[in-house]
Amino acid sequence: MLNRLVQLTQSFLKYPYENLTKIIHAKNAKTEAEYLRMPEIVLDEHKRFGAGGTCFSLTYFFESILKDAGFDCYPVMVDRSYGKNTHCALIITIDRQKYLVDPGYCLSRPIPLTEKEAVHHLPHNTYIVQPVPPPSASLPQGEGKIQRAYYNIATSQLGQIKPRYLLKDTPVPPEQFLQFWKDSFSWPMMKHLLITRLSENGYLYLRDDFVRHTTSDSKKQEHIRQNYDKRITELFGLSPKIVKEASEIINGL
Repeated sequence: MLNRLVQLTQSFLKYPYENLTKIIHAKNAKTEAEYLRMPEIVLDEHKRFGAGGTCFSLTYFFESILKDAGFDCYPVMVDRSYGKNTHCALIITIDRQKYLVDPGYCLSRPIPLTEKEAVHHLPHNTYIVQPVPPPSASLPQGEGKIQRAYYNIATSQLGQIKPRYLLKDTPVPPEQFLQFWKDSFSWPMMKHLLITRLSENGYLYLRDDFVRHTTSDSKKQEHIRQNYDKRITELFGLSPKIVKEASEIINGL
């Protein structure tokens, strides 16, 4: 089962993290399914435009794939430096061992979650997983004896360790997950064009006209000043139609 999970995780990387389609659907959607970009829409727009989605649509989609394949899995929320419950991921259990899969963070293989700090060297990055006590404020009254696992997730690049998020191993009910998803449309990230994907030898990150390409031993930056649509298509494989439409919406804000 673990080998199958690894295969599915790596295959799912063809769906890039991008918020361009989210920006477009937020403006034009006529139904909630279009607004939230359910799996059939993500699949269709990937075929037509090379699109992917943000963490919610990717996590929701990948969860459906894993459950159809017979995996025991559930979504969880994470806290980041700029807010609680601002990212989501999946926990999969195989033979009583839990694994973290994060399709919205370009995680290229499942990471085991244990009671000890662990370092995982991936092709584009090094992940550091550190179990931590739950914040006291996170325990409702009467639940002080409930054991809930929390993990600090950090990455190490070129000798620098950067905290990424606090993972909370608590299953999120479907209705709550959908509410967090809807809340995300009001986040500051909706005012910027964001795309990430793994390249053959590293990691590509776009924010508006700024691109960063990180490998295991170097970091390069680029500002796209001309032929924006064409350059984004070259780097990330998204259709110029999607890039142009999302850019016009952002620039019209």
